[in-house]
Amino acid sequence: YGINESDSKDNLDFLRSLVHPDDKEGVRSTVQKLRKLREGDFVKTEYRLKAKDGNWKWFYNRSMIFKRDEEGNPIQYFGVGQDITDRKEKEALIRRNEEIYRNIAKNIPNGSVTVFDKELNFLILEGPLAERQGIKKGDVEGKSAYDKSLKGQDWNSLVPYMKKVIQGQEFTLEFPFKNFLFRITLVPLRD
Repeated sequence: YGINESDSKDNLDFLRSLVHPDDKEGVRSTVQKLRKLREGDFVKTEYRLKAKDGNWKWFYNRSMIFKRDEEGNPIQYFGVGQDITDRKEKEALIRRNEEIYRNIAKNIPNGSVTVFDKELNFLILEGPLAERQGIKKGDVEGKSAYDKSLKGQDWNSLVPYMKKVIQGQEFTLEFPFKNFLFRITLVPLRD
């Protein structure tokens, strides 16, 4: 992070000043947990630190008490830290993209969007049509198309088409469901 060891050595106030304001309470809580740990237990935390260039970097730390005094008070701890900024930025991008997909789907009149992964696990179900059919995203998201407990649709009948979509093919299908005739378009999402 561009901080010299001489800047931070034996200077807890300096180190605390580098912690992001939104993370200070979490770090403080982690330090309290660390002091109370039993032998061999670890405490984990993620927080942001200000780098010398002024940017915030995400940091993961796993620590344990290494040495205690005669009264059991911690006097040394051992910690391993890792820069996880790239991972946090990717997670934020995934959340942003999911929000975009959901907003698009919510605004398709008489339609819904379902996104699934290569293992045919449903990642997103959103849109007014699914709601009108009584299909709740909480009943579908995170489940597999093979799951017999899925409600509101015979998802298993779509599995052969879903597999072909994973291979890059596109389909438009029509099928009856609850007194309606539905048209489904299956297309692969490409980077």
